[in-house]
Amino acid sequence: MKAQLVVVPSQYVHKHWHLAEPLLKKAVDKGQDEFTLENLRYVCSTGGQQLILIIVDNVCKCAFTTIEYNFPSYRSMYISYIGGRNTKEGWQAFLDYTRDQGCDRVTGSAVTESVAKLWQRLYNFERKYITVEFKLPKEQK
Repeated sequence: MKAQLVVVPSQYVHKHWHLAEPLLKKAVDKGQDEFTLENLRYVCSTGGQQLILIIVDNVCKCAFTTIEYNFPSYRSMYISYIGGRNTKEGWQAFLDYTRDQGCDRVTGSAVTESVAKLWQRLYNFERKYITVEFKLPKEQK
């Protein structure tokens, strides 16, 4: 039962989206309206984000969408969405891929405290920031 990491080239996202969509749906639904599933598929198909699948025994077990960010001091692989159930082997394959891309860290945003604690328990994430937002009132004409 070996986990296989598949980085889906942007031109093949539409062909393989059916594998990722049911896994990413819950994550997108828990988001703050940044993306719909259709928006996420589009941005992955145009290269704005990367679609990554973890396949075990010919079944997609986990799907990621990621963005690579360059900072002056480091390069980070940002997980914008993750869904499904990853394995330790699948997570290690993702970390290996991340290193191969020249990144030296993985980041992500959790919507709830429980997700932050889950990521800490499963993947040894540490809290770095708490993201807050202010929505500008719509202009009246």
